[in-house]
Amino acid sequence: MNKVNLLLMRFVILAVSAFVAVLLALLPSLFVQYALPFADQWYSGLSHERQETILWLLRVLIPSLGIFAVLAGLFQIISSVKRKKNNADYLTP
Repeated sequence: MNKVNLLLMRFVILAVSAFVAVLLALLPSLFVQYALPFADQWYSGLSHERQETILWLLRVLIPSLGIFAVLAGLFQIISSVKRKKNNADYLTP
């Protein structure tokens, strides 16, 4: 991979992890205020089996997104520390 693709990939990972972190941690009130009434109407119209399937997916999907956001952020931090350490090794006489 060339440097541009690697830099772009890291930027996308960092942007997605930041977006997920903001969405899950900082803006739950907006979700409850605007999205939840629509989801409640849609969910109540589903059959019991579909409701159970949706609940199971949410129990798996939401924690997975949170874990992905945390791991992607940690990967970015570790890679930037390693990169700075390698650059510092080249700069020292």
